[in-house]
Amino acid sequence: MDKLINAVENSLQNKNWYAALFVALSLPDICGRLENPTSKSLERYVVWFNKYLRNEYTRGIGPFGKKIVTFLSGKDCYALRCAYLHEGRDEITDQRCQQVLNNFRFTTDLSHRNYFNFNNNAILQLNVEIFCNEICTGVKQWLNDVSSDQNIQNKMSKMLKVYDSIF
Repeated sequence: MDKLINAVENSLQNKNWYAALFVALSLPDICGRLENPTSKSLERYVVWFNKYLRNEYTRGIGPFGKKIVTFLSGKDCYALRCAYLHEGRDEITDQRCQQVLNNFRFTTDLSHRNYFNFNNNAILQLNVEIFCNEICTGVKQWLNDVSSDQNIQNKMSKMLKVYDSIF
């Protein structure tokens, strides 16, 4: 798993935004599969997202204070994952699991989150570097949480590796 985190971080360092985003969006699914192999992809992605990333995309005080606003749900993030990994798109309106958002817009500027709604077209603008780093931070926390789970550790040892030489 460290190699995949390093791939995201190296891609960000080299400003290879598309590769960083591609790998980062796949990480919650990989972690979810290692932890819950019998769950469907959407279910495990949303569960993992809600545990490790939802707080980054939620504002407000609850339950009796201010209204809690979630800028990015696990389902919309999964819809982005599907649209980008399978179609190379940022529009998620065709995705079955799409919940609130219609489009994503990734930038490299300093602002992180901006929500726009133009003519019922809900767009979430995110800084690609911050977004990818937040996913990596979630994965690092997950790795810490499952560090004593021998079953997950065994599965991770069987993940694809790239070798420097032939046998």
